[in-house]
Amino acid sequence: MTLRSWIRGTGRARRIAGTLVLAGGLSAGAAPAALAAPAHPSAGGPAAAGMYTSWAAAQHAARFKLLKPGQTFGLKRSGRIQVETCVLGVHVSRRAVFASYSGSGERSVQIQEVNYHMDCGNVGEAKTLGHYRVDGVRATLLGSCGLPHTPSCHKLKISLDLLWVKKGKAYALTFFAMRRGTVVAFARAMRAVS
Repeated sequence: MTLRSWIRGTGRARRIAGTLVLAGGLSAGAAPAALAAPAHPSAGGPAAAGMYTSWAAAQHAARFKLLKPGQTFGLKRSGRIQVETCVLGVHVSRRAVFASYSGSGERSVQIQEVNYHMDCGNVGEAKTLGHYRVDGVRATLLGSCGLPHTPSCHKLKISLDLLWVKKGKAYALTFFAMRRGTVVAFARAMRAVS
């Protein structure tokens, strides 16, 4: 299912079936199940990897325009920026970029950018918490909350995912222990890498 068709869907809770892989370089502690990569490239996993210290170098390696945080709200980048070549099918491979930021009180954000219109992984059962304008398009905020066997959506220590597609590129930001207003402000502050 493409992220675009998923966003157009209706309903309060749904399972997101992603087809792009997430690299294993992100912190799995606060992230949802989406951040587990398949075992090998034939399962849709990464075919090649590169780690970069700057957004400009990552953009050069990815060969598509990236967005980077314009304001980090006290979070600091934890590790290098990872660029992967993801195999989607026999004749289809795309680039995916991953970065992780963390701060005090378990606060964190995982940034995923893919030069394809499909989402990056599977956030599992999630509740739609709202729609916002980000980067000039409609973004959907999901929470791993408010469903059976999940915490209340009013708790701070829950996983929130903000997803959007623009000009054939998919963006997925996964936040932990951050308020909704900060999540949306973080995404809106993202800027093009020069």
